[in-house]
Amino acid sequence: FYDGGGGAIATDSERGIERIENLLDNKITRGITDISAEESAGIRIKLRYLDSMIKQHQKIKKIYIRELAGIDNGTIINSLTEQDGISTKLVILLKDEKTRDRLNEYLKQHRILCEMPYPPLNLFLKTKEKFLNAEQYYKRALHLPFFLLIREKEIKEITALIRKFLKGQ
Repeated sequence: FYDGGGGAIATDSERGIERIENLLDNKITRGITDISAEESAGIRIKLRYLDSMIKQHQKIKKIYIRELAGIDNGTIINSLTEQDGISTKLVILLKDEKTRDRLNEYLKQHRILCEMPYPPLNLFLKTKEKFLNAEQYYKRALHLPFFLLIREKEIKEITALIRKFLKGQ
């Protein structure tokens, strides 16, 4: 599994892994993408540890969902694809943009950095088209810290702060 540089590679096939490694060995240039030796080495390492990486992502997701179960004024989206595979984001949807922004600021004050979603294309390009679902997501979503080395203790600290903030709303 490779999730950097604007693309992804995933396979459970020995033949697929062999072909990917062959491409990496030859540093094939496709379009504007050139795989460096460092990227090639990183991909090989990720392929070796893919199963444990997926299990760790699933464990992180379960801890967050358990710790945020039943929260008021927010909805958890346990993964953007709603599948049981690998999640790379855990999203909380707040009741409105103001609440989302205040929660984000509150977490920043506690040295917890979250990500905001990218603006929908129509807002970015200032077109007249409306993408209502994308606009609502953009205004209400907060992407919680989600990375392989996050510890359960850290997730509990984050979720405790979220619960405390939402109780005051």
